[in-house]
Amino acid sequence: MWGWRPRWHGIQGGKADEHSPFWGRLGHAQFKNLEILLESLWMHYGRNGNCLRPISDNCVIFFPTPRTHVITIYGIKNCNSMKKAFDWLAANHVDYAFHDYKKSGIDAATLQAWANQVGWQKLLNTQGLTWRGLDPSDKKDVDEAKAIDLMVAKPSLIKRPVISGGRTLLVGLDETAFAQALKD
Repeated sequence: MWGWRPRWHGIQGGKADEHSPFWGRLGHAQFKNLEILLESLWMHYGRNGNCLRPISDNCVIFFPTPRTHVITIYGIKNCNSMKKAFDWLAANHVDYAFHDYKKSGIDAATLQAWANQVGWQKLLNTQGLTWRGLDPSDKKDVDEAKAIDLMVAKPSLIKRPVISGGRTLLVGLDETAFAQALKD
């Protein structure tokens, strides 16, 4: 019999309640060894920031690990770079909130803060269709203030994705930078 000292989601004394995926007795008959049990629990709970701690060959303490921060990914849902970023975050089990520029817009203060961190030139997407479709007078003599005004008016001009809340502000799709800044 597994020796449980539960701390989360109603798993009590070797049993799980009706809200748990492990309904019924969690004993040797259902899980042949500790590795299978740990893998099963991690697949259900571990991706949500929870933690399993084995304390002996047949005893595990299971409790939530508090999130110190949640990252936010900014962009446009149907963008190919965004889809690749979402896939990377999902594959690496990174929890995130999504801010859609098309639905929520972006304010000048946020863009100014980002520009102070990474530079406005890195934020401004001059390779996309939106930039190419701008009036030539809008493209001429662009400085930080003008770039921020353009990005507020046309959020599609912001390079995607922008990820905040990690170790550093990330701009653009760079999986190596994602790994360094977002993995624990």
